[in-house]
Amino acid sequence: MRQLLTTGDKTTKDIKKGEEILCNYLEFVGNSSDWEEEINNLRGQCDGSKMGVITEVETELGSGK
Repeated sequence: MRQLLTTGDKTTKDIKKGEEILCNYLEFVGNSSDWEEEINNLRGQCDGSKMGVITEVETELGSGK
């Protein structure tokens, strides 16, 4: 599902090496009733108290799972 949501992404300008690419992660929330939970999850990722999906996958791959 995440891949389908991001298939149409495109840039509005050239991206330079080392430049950070940002997006509005709340656009991935499919149901408005899930917003509060998702906002708390994103805040936790920013303050380091929660692990994001990409980090979880990278951790699992690194551990051989």
